[in-house]
Amino acid sequence: MALVCLCLLRWRVGAGPAGLALDAGAAVVAVLAALVASRRAGGPRSRSAWQANAVASAAWLLVPVVAAAGWPAALAAVGAVAFPVGHAAAWWLASHASSTLTRVRLAVDGVVGAASVFVVAWAAVLGGVWPTPDHGIPGLPALLGAAFGTVAAASMCAGVALSEMPPDRRLMPALTAAGILLVGAAGVAGLVGAPALGAAPGFALLALATVVYDGTSTRHTVSTTRSTVLYTPYVLIGPAAVTLAVQEWRGTVPLPEAVTAGVVVVLVLLRQSLTLAENRALVRRLAATEARLREQAWHDALTGLANRERLRERLAAALEAHGTDGRALAVVFLDLDDFKDVNDSLGHAAGDEVLVDVAGRLRAVLAPHRGDATPVRLGGDEFAVLLLGSAARDAVRTAQRVRESLAAPFCVGGRRLALGASVGVALLTGDEATPTTTELLRAADVAMYAVKQHGKNGVEVFSPALRQSTSADLELRAALVVALDEGQVELAYQPIVRVADGALMAFEALARWDRPGVGPVPPTVFVPAAEAAGLSRRLTDAVLERACADLAGWVAAGPVPERIRVGVNVAASELADEGLAGRVEAALRRHGLRGDRLAVEVTETALAQDEGPAAREVGRLGALGCRIAVDDFGTGYSSLSRLGALPVDTVKIDMLFVRAAVTPQGREVLDAVVALARAFGLVTIAEGVETEAELAAVRASGCDLAQGYGIGRPTIAAHAGGLVRLALRRDLVSTVSPRP
Repeated sequence: MALVCLCLLRWRVGAGPAGLALDAGAAVVAVLAALVASRRAGGPRSRSAWQANAVASAAWLLVPVVAAAGWPAALAAVGAVAFPVGHAAAWWLASHASSTLTRVRLAVDGVVGAASVFVVAWAAVLGGVWPTPDHGIPGLPALLGAAFGTVAAASMCAGVALSEMPPDRRLMPALTAAGILLVGAAGVAGLVGAPALGAAPGFALLALATVVYDGTSTRHTVSTTRSTVLYTPYVLIGPAAVTLAVQEWRGTVPLPEAVTAGVVVVLVLLRQSLTLAENRALVRRLAATEARLREQAWHDALTGLANRERLRERLAAALEAHGTDGRALAVVFLDLDDFKDVNDSLGHAAGDEVLVDVAGRLRAVLAPHRGDATPVRLGGDEFAVLLLGSAARDAVRTAQRVRESLAAPFCVGGRRLALGASVGVALLTGDEATPTTTELLRAADVAMYAVKQHGKNGVEVFSPALRQSTSADLELRAALVVALDEGQVELAYQPIVRVADGALMAFEALARWDRPGVGPVPPTVFVPAAEAAGLSRRLTDAVLERACADLAGWVAAGPVPERIRVGVNVAASELADEGLAGRVEAALRRHGLRGDRLAVEVTETALAQDEGPAAREVGRLGALGCRIAVDDFGTGYSSLSRLGALPVDTVKIDMLFVRAAVTPQGREVLDAVVALARAFGLVTIAEGVETEAELAAVRASGCDLAQGYGIGRPTIAAHAGGLVRLALRRDLVSTVSPRP
């Protein structure tokens, strides 16, 4: 409605000073609006496009200025022509077409449309008013430029909108195209002596277009070859062709129309050439994209090695050849040992460096078998190699070379890391029945798993016996998952007493699992199985939660002596998890316990490195008030300096020293270990005390505390709670009894 009122107002005021002022004012508003839109533009091309829009509208201001000042009309013609040319340039910049060819085609489409409209306009209007006594032939270029430019700019605007914008965002280009046509028509009307039309409504539409512009890029996934875009110029050519046919039938085709028609024919041929060139470029891009997608589908992005799908495809072909002519083949599986520690301690970027290095070493080892060896990354830290022909017959030796290559230290971030690899081989030499792809891959995986189960860093060739052993291990893992889900893992509490007087000081929480249908599973079996299956964290959390719950129950049942605490064992891999201290703190908070009620027992190997997540996590646990005990002290390779640097307050002397202490030489060793611990101000606990002789040796060596079957067997939580209450009564009796 406002636009209609503006049109009526412009028509009412006519071509006088008021009309010129209204046009100039609208043009200034459009210029300012375009500059504001350029500041909101979503990219450099869009920003430049809006700036060109502003320059085009500013150039048009020459028209009213020249008219008001009485300057030569040629200057006004410059502004009238510069306006559509500037807008055409703006939409050229706004296009995000994938190639220059596409943008040139859009420009040609605009010129074709302009020429077609010009033919019709000349026959209908322009031919009757030009030339006149007031307009000579020298003004013809300005008229042609203004008319051609206006329609071309509007056509380019429509082309970009249809090819690159979704339907819900085409309001802005529609308003812009309408504004260009109205302002251009006003300019052409002025050149032919009919200025009353006015440009203010057109500039109003241009300003409104900036209001609906959302500031995002015009780029969209609309195909530039869609039929709407391809056929639009031909739709405009139709009326021009009909006009020329009618005039030819009448025997009068004006020279401007004939020249324009010739130009259209040339441009259509050019457009067809551009379309063919675009199609050829599109075919090349599609071929390159297909090749890239094939490469991505069959290769690992990080290492560049073939991936699992490529392995299956090549293995299927190799098995088919084996079934036909007995051609030998082998599959080698390898898994990096302790790779998780690299990610946990140094980060995933360091882990990626190691994986890339592994890929390079595999390529180097397999170089002599280049045509018959396919290195593969299966995912994570798992790799495979497919060997064919003579390379397959040498598979075991190749697997050994691969293992030796990976045993060399990796240099990551200035550090040298020793990892090693567990390697499994599945071999078909020609006499066996041809297995399926899945069966052969499974055989290599079973062989690799067997190496993992027997110390890692080795090579194993698949045999049926391995499958039986592996099946039992897998069943154990699966049952352990169920046990953790259903809470089958229980705790037994072994008392820890003061050697001097036998007073109860603490308990060690020991995990126990009574497997349904099988019976008790020794911790020496299910704990390593949990670590191998990646279940250590779940097992630690289950033990921690149950120990805190039981301790809280003892506290709720009555006073518990302040000295009594519960020790929980934590694997070295768990210390590498920097969330351990947070989980411990959460468990203590859930059960309302202080940190000093809990002792965290870690092995010497977990503290072997001077820096890293393990040391930081021990520090956080100490900050919570937890006691830190070094388990199996004397059997590992702790650095003595680490005992002083970390918040360790207890060492548990391995039972091997206790067993040997009944002999004079063994007693001297135990005395030395106790003296060393005391030098660091540490409390000593003798483990595995089973006989009176061992207890006497421990007492004579000056050990502070002791535990073992000779002192107290592990017991259920209820019985342990009874021992706590008994210890409390003993304390009370010793407090009130008179001293002798």
